[in-house]
Amino acid sequence: MPCEVRSLFLNRFLVFFRAEPVYGFGRKKRFLYPIPYFLFFFSVLEIVTFACYDNSIVTGGVCFALNRCICMLYAARKERVTMTQTGYVLPVSEKNYTEGMEKAEKYLSERGTDGCFISFDGKSIHYEKYMCDNAKASIVIVHGFTECAEKFREVSFNFLLWGYNVFAVDNRGHGYSARLTDDRETVCVGKFTDYVEDLQCFVEKIVRPASGELPLYVYCHSMGGAITVQHLQTYPGMFKKAVLSAPMIQAQTMGLPEWLANAAARLGVLFGQGNRRIPGAKGFNPHRTYEESHDTSKARFDYWQKKRCEDFHFQTADPSFNWVKEAVAVSRRNLDPERNARIKIPVFLCQPEEDSSVVSEKENEFIAMIKNGRLKKYTNCRHEIYMSVDPTVEEYYEDIKNFFEEK
Repeated sequence: MPCEVRSLFLNRFLVFFRAEPVYGFGRKKRFLYPIPYFLFFFSVLEIVTFACYDNSIVTGGVCFALNRCICMLYAARKERVTMTQTGYVLPVSEKNYTEGMEKAEKYLSERGTDGCFISFDGKSIHYEKYMCDNAKASIVIVHGFTECAEKFREVSFNFLLWGYNVFAVDNRGHGYSARLTDDRETVCVGKFTDYVEDLQCFVEKIVRPASGELPLYVYCHSMGGAITVQHLQTYPGMFKKAVLSAPMIQAQTMGLPEWLANAAARLGVLFGQGNRRIPGAKGFNPHRTYEESHDTSKARFDYWQKKRCEDFHFQTADPSFNWVKEAVAVSRRNLDPERNARIKIPVFLCQPEEDSSVVSEKENEFIAMIKNGRLKKYTNCRHEIYMSVDPTVEEYYEDIKNFFEEK
């Protein structure tokens, strides 16, 4: 084979197999599948022409020109499809994230306030409230285990820009809300239903009076998902739509069988250790790294970790014996078909590709029981989808926005 033919063959081989994402090979590019095959056909014709004929300049040139035209067509079509698939533009991106969040928090502070209300049992519960002109609805944010309202300010910022009032609560034992123990690094709760009643008091005392006749939606994450499911079962119709982000339908129990974790927790409670942190818990780690986190965005992780280190209110880290006992018990109620039959509203469950905090299979079981339920799995993310890399977060927010805007 002449050297120029070998060179041409090698060039085409590299185009199709080494640089295949450019031309659309692979599962993620199947929406453009006809183009690479046309390109392959004309490339083979070009090689055969050069190999078999001495006077092949015209034929080879035509094939080369056809290849270039097809590449241009592919690039233009790819751009149109990409714009359609990722049409949402993040107001705060990983690039210059700290600067972007500082501007976002300034914007929030100009349109919001925080405060406390007295819950059903006399405990003080802290919240944040952000109001916009001509709001479409009000969205209540219910955070997860060891989190707080402030961690969700990027979420609040997006919701506010979409034209929604935002109300974010610090669950008891978290953030600036009342605690059951002086150990601020341990999450304690009497009954899991206490969280549910706090949420109901929040809606009745703060959210509904400020919202008037606007519809109420709820967005929740992890433990907040369990609280929300229990609320939807107990107070059906209070919220008109619900987004459950990696909800704690059933928590992972640190590698132990659930029955064993439950037995150990109950034993601790029996011996008067209910508000003590479980064995092996190490408390807040100021040196925790991004690789150890539930996030795939280092910029988002670093920003929140810095805040945690600066404010002891955000340094909750471990469960108490009683919290584990209650978390195990609530998983059974989350999967009770009779209780879930009461949930009639649209429910959108966002499931991460990788989750070491909750049992994904139980989320699948739960959503199958919900008449108007739907589930979507997101790639390139861990438990905290909202703390993922920009492409995942863009897709996530766009889906949530579309869900809230559906009639």
